[in-house]
Amino acid sequence: MKIPSLSKFIALSALALLPLACKGPSLPSLVKDEPVCADVTLAGSALKGGLKYPVQLKLKDGDNLLATVMLYGVPKSSPHPTRFLLPDVDREITAEWGQCQNLRAPTLSDPRDRKASQDGGAYDCGEVTVYETGKHHLKEGDVTSHEVQMVLPPNVECTTGG
Repeated sequence: MKIPSLSKFIALSALALLPLACKGPSLPSLVKDEPVCADVTLAGSALKGGLKYPVQLKLKDGDNLLATVMLYGVPKSSPHPTRFLLPDVDREITAEWGQCQNLRAPTLSDPRDRKASQDGGAYDCGEVTVYETGKHHLKEGDVTSHEVQMVLPPNVECTTGG
C-alpha cells in the first residue's frame, strides 16, 4: 500500500516536531517569601507551624495545568521554601493564587513531606477562593526565573497552641 504524498509529508512533519513537545527536563522551582509560622507544642508534642487556611497555587500555560502547589506556611524551625517542578521553557505562564476555605488541623509532621501524605491525615482544601491572578515568565535555562514570588492571602493567620 502506497501512502499519498500529502499524508506522508504530514506524518514526517509530525515526527520532526515531536522533540519540541518534549523539550528538556523540568527544573526545580520554589516559592519565595512564603509566610513563616512558629512551631507549636500541643500535649507535649512538637507540631510544625502552618497557615490555618493554606494557599493553593495553580500554574497554567494557557489551558494546560503545569502544577498545583499547596502552601502551608514555612515552619520556623526549618525555614525551607516549598519546592516543586516546572518545565524548562521560555514562556509566560499564569499564576493563580487561591486560599482554601477549610481550616487546617495541626499535624505531627510537615505536610510538605511525602511520607506525611502516605501516612494518611491528608488535608482537604475544600473550596478555593482565588484572590490573585498574574503572569510569570519562565526563561529556558534560567533557574532564577523558576522562583515564584508569593502573593500573600487575605488571611495569613498561623496555627497556635499552648
